[in-house]
Amino acid sequence: MGIVILDRWLGFYSGLALAKIVLTGSNNVFLLFIMMAFWQLSKRWWQVNQEQLLTLFGICLIADHFLLMPAISAYVLKITSFDNAFTVLWKAVLFTVVIYAVVRLINKTIKGNQGWGSRTWTYYGGFIAALILYLGMTVSNFNYHYLTIVYTNHDKLLLNLLNLLLLFLLYLSIVAIFNRLILSVGIFSLVGIIYIVANQLKINARNEPILPIEFSNIFNIPDLLKIIQPIQVFLMVIIVVVGIGAIGFVQYRLKGKAIFKWYERSLFLVMTAVLFSVCAYFIPDYTPKFSDYQDTAFNRFLKDIQYKPVQTTPSVQMQYNGQIVGLVSMARVKVMDKPKGYSQAKVNAIVKKYETEATTINQDRTGKVGDQTVIYVLSESLANPNRIPGVKLSQNPLSYLDQIKQKNTSGLMDSYGYGGGTANIEFEALTSLSMNNFAPSMSIPYLYLVPKLKNIPTVMDDFSTKNAIHPFTPTIYSRNRVFKKFGFQHFYNLDSDDKLTYTKKIQNSDYISDDSAFKETLKQVGRTKKGQFIQLTTMQNHMPYLANDYQNTIKVSGDLTKSSQAELETYTQGISFTDKALKQFINKVNKIDKKVTVVFYGDHLPSVYNFKTDNDSKQSKYDQLLHQTDFFIYSNFKSPVVSQNKVVSPYMFTPMMLAQTNSKVSPYYALLTDVWQKTPASERQKTMDSDGNYITTKVLNKETKQIMKDYKLIQYDITNGNQYTYQTDFYKTK
Repeated sequence: MGIVILDRWLGFYSGLALAKIVLTGSNNVFLLFIMMAFWQLSKRWWQVNQEQLLTLFGICLIADHFLLMPAISAYVLKITSFDNAFTVLWKAVLFTVVIYAVVRLINKTIKGNQGWGSRTWTYYGGFIAALILYLGMTVSNFNYHYLTIVYTNHDKLLLNLLNLLLLFLLYLSIVAIFNRLILSVGIFSLVGIIYIVANQLKINARNEPILPIEFSNIFNIPDLLKIIQPIQVFLMVIIVVVGIGAIGFVQYRLKGKAIFKWYERSLFLVMTAVLFSVCAYFIPDYTPKFSDYQDTAFNRFLKDIQYKPVQTTPSVQMQYNGQIVGLVSMARVKVMDKPKGYSQAKVNAIVKKYETEATTINQDRTGKVGDQTVIYVLSESLANPNRIPGVKLSQNPLSYLDQIKQKNTSGLMDSYGYGGGTANIEFEALTSLSMNNFAPSMSIPYLYLVPKLKNIPTVMDDFSTKNAIHPFTPTIYSRNRVFKKFGFQHFYNLDSDDKLTYTKKIQNSDYISDDSAFKETLKQVGRTKKGQFIQLTTMQNHMPYLANDYQNTIKVSGDLTKSSQAELETYTQGISFTDKALKQFINKVNKIDKKVTVVFYGDHLPSVYNFKTDNDSKQSKYDQLLHQTDFFIYSNFKSPVVSQNKVVSPYMFTPMMLAQTNSKVSPYYALLTDVWQKTPASERQKTMDSDGNYITTKVLNKETKQIMKDYKLIQYDITNGNQYTYQTDFYKTK
């Protein structure tokens, strides 16, 4: 036994040395020749047989593999130099012994002739399935950038093993339920494949992976299927049907028997629940520094295994830390980091400051916004493609929109999302709270935050009549519950008791047209002579963009892939219909005999811009352009243009609307007025100046930084603090 292990170690170490020399250009040839000579002498001396030579050759191939070699030798084994022979030797011996033990275990299982119902094969099958699925999840989350996968994970062996362990425990939970090898491996694999496919579809559509809270949408599958392409739905159905059929057939033919006893199966469930609960409780959710946490044993463990909380996006969090750990880390969501100096005294000082400012602003204003009609229109995915470099259109699809922007308060909106994020942008516009102030793990406030809050400020607070319209299902992102908490008296959608009157679609599109949505809005405007607030969230231009949706008359050309070009043509045709419907809508608003103001904005760009060459670099280069949508504020009465041709964030819309309508402000909106007038747009931990260029906060002056601090502290008080502001008149307009 010792001879075999020594022989395999020598062969493996020679492979290490050879690969290291080849890959790094090291001149340590002398060491290589010594080890190879020693290997050959050892084989002759100890008479190694043919089977051992073949096994040894296989291990050498693994060691010498061009991809595995840099990851294992230089990073996992930390062999960065062959100068320290002792370090190299003991790590090489240890690694070879591990490989040898695995080989022996497999040989023993095969020679033992254990059947498909054995415990050994149950563990093997689950481990192999978990490993393959985890690799699939990783590749999908990195969007098939293999070199980036190696670079990002080269020093995270233990972290990846933790991910694999958690995934394997999920498999054992399935084993505990079914207690049959084929059923357990089959169901585990099928569910894993469905998850990988669904995750990839969401990444393609919204550049964001599936989040823990979205598993609740399992009950909305029929509605979710409507927003992906039919061919994708068909393929997923085929996968499910074939998968279930194959599992049933193999189980029937092999007639697998029960594997574990009831107390062993119970143990699997307990182990899974305990480890997942411990990880969900202790793994720090997004934070830039470990110093934010106490120096506990678990935090030291996380740091040692290279867990790195990433304060950017859920996608990057999962790329850095693995799909399973990433999901678990977001199961317990952090709202905001506590601002330095947060206290009731500090909050009261800010309240007093902006009470004074509100008094100053209101000296020049005479109107009450609640006496007017205000309509917020979130136009799904609306943004003119002609701003994207390399895109050429045969005609401008938004000619009327451009025309109305020239004469009114207007500009570009810095969008939180690309291809998605509608609910978050709607949240910002209605509450004037910034996604940028939240911890990145607060990915969907409608789901994670709003249901837990006792109070939350909204633009509707000064209105007695408030209605919402969304020509789609109300349950995705829990809009039905959120809008009720916001104070909407009626929510018109496809599934509620408040039925839509206008539901026509355009040609072959699956979505209700914007023309119908505008007619529904005008109907609500006419229901009362008093002031009211209406929130319209459209659906016409939602993905997918299929070739047969419309008879396309606008041609797209330029630096795009064929599939992107085809999708963009459909999308462009759709927004041209929106442009025509918008013109009719504004014309009818002009005829209404009461004050009406429309805040119109696109929520995000569609995720259809894939370039022919250097797509990744161009996506990065044009990042700010891919997050800029169109907006305008229009009143059917004489009103000032309060801003034009500037880039703003959606949380700035309400103070802009209040200024244009000459409406008095509360201290809260006095603060937001300063935020709008004196701070740059900020989304996704990036800051954009009024011209649409990214800047660093270092260039901001002292006054601007102080306003941003005030804003963040007030937002913390509302969302994660003690709501001291609600003990004052901070939200009351006097």
